[in-house]
Amino acid sequence: MSMCSQLADGITKFWTIPSLAAGVAYIAVFGIGSIGGMVLMSTLISLPFALTARLTVLNNGIRLVAGLFSMAFGLMLALRVTTELLGRG
Repeated sequence: MSMCSQLADGITKFWTIPSLAAGVAYIAVFGIGSIGGMVLMSTLISLPFALTARLTVLNNGIRLVAGLFSMAFGLMLALRVTTELLGRG
């Protein structure tokens, strides 16, 4: 489920909850959970870089692989979006 659809789902549930206090609590829990998830994922993604900080060759290798993967993923996504926009997908 994408973040936008989760937000839309949260807003929809907020408006269908009969009590204002329950609705605000729902949004607060949703927000805290979202922030907690982002903190956890950021920490997990940064671990390989933090653990290899003193091992320069290994750290540079991890950074290179991460950068190449990011570029390949971005190019693949750009190609997919472009073909869909042009009606060839």
